Amino acid sequence: NGTNGTNGTNGTRPDLSCFDNTNRYVNCGNGTVTDTVTGLIWLQQADCLGIANYAAANQAAASLKDGDCGGTLTDKSSPGDWRLPTKDEWSATMAQAVILGCKFAWPATPPSLTNDAGTGCLLSGGGSSFAGVPWVLHWSSTAIESNPSSAWGANLGDGLVYIISGKVVNLQVWPVRGGPR
Repeated sequence: NGTNGTNGTNGTRPDLSCFDNTNRYVNCGNGTVTDTVTGLIWLQQADCLGIANYAAANQAAASLKDGDCGGTLTDKSSPGDWRLPTKDEWSATMAQAVILGCKFAWPATPPSLTNDAGTGCLLSGGGSSFAGVPWVLHWSSTAIESNPSSAWGANLGDGLVYIISGKVVNLQVWPVRGGPR
């Protein structure tokens, strides 16, 4: 440690995850939401970065920082702290919602995410810390090794991950930080 209490740099570290021992998703009050099951810290305003192709989506996630999203992100993060979720992280995030039937099929209601408590669908009551969640295809950071022009995407409409042929299509960008990767 340096004499000023940092690790020898003048940089800051982003806020840590937050917990409340009751809910799966916890609003950290700084523009982020912690998933206590996966350990991921999600951007609270899911549609903040909009849509982009694969390369631009990865760049947008990596460039996200404190003060972005109209000033609602106040987590002390710096460029490089954020990234796209992996294919497996998307699957783990949607798993309980899929079990509960939170998908685009009558009578359930998408998106394939649960409420904060993890006991019901995001839109069917119980409260949610997330805002602006579009139930469309979202990019993952996981590329297809056997086909470099394709990557995995998560569909919040049905709770499944799909191979997206062509990294030039525009999908939703919803970044995370933390977690095991």
